[in-house]
Amino acid sequence: MQALRSKKMANPQASKLHVVDVSQLMRLVEEVRAKTAKALDELVENLESASCTDVEQDFAGLVKASQQLLRVDDLELARALNVSRPTIGRWTRGDSAPHRLARPAVFEVLIKKARAQVRELRG
Repeated sequence: MQALRSKKMANPQASKLHVVDVSQLMRLVEEVRAKTAKALDELVENLESASCTDVEQDFAGLVKASQQLLRVDDLELARALNVSRPTIGRWTRGDSAPHRLARPAVFEVLIKKARAQVRELRG
């Protein structure tokens, strides 16, 4: 115990408490939440647009971006869509894609996940 006290006295900086500005941290958290919600809103718009058009879109890019924003891995997405994990991998690499008539169902699952996260963030 005496050794600990003498170390503290030798280094007065060690005994000072580091003050954390909690209000600043909370502002940062709210800023991140708002930016994330906005990015998810934009994702929903892109997915809805892709779902409603016959124009060829970057399916692989949309799925990859969705996974990153939603923090969903291949296995979780595969389970949500009732497909295999390797299928999701082939989609995100651009090796294959579901038939164009099946893509809106994929987009709808991603849209629902995005909207749920937005509700949670803005809760």
